[in-house]
Amino acid sequence: MSQPDRRVRPPRLPGALIVQLVEAHQRGALHLPIFHAEDVLPLLDGHDREIAAAAVLLEANRVFYPAAPDGS
Repeated sequence: MSQPDRRVRPPRLPGALIVQLVEAHQRGALHLPIFHAEDVLPLLDGHDREIAAAAVLLEANRVFYPAAPDGS
């Protein structure tokens, strides 16, 4: 039997806040946390700031992808 996923899910956040946090990180103001994929991936359909923030998170591997319900 496989072990349950023990990673802590990050809180769900609005896209505008994610962009602000990523920009603060780029200015050296804070450590880059993990963000939920369902909040980050839609940013790729946004404007330049949203796309740039999503790209930073994806490049830095700071996106949480929840396990599929079947455990795969």
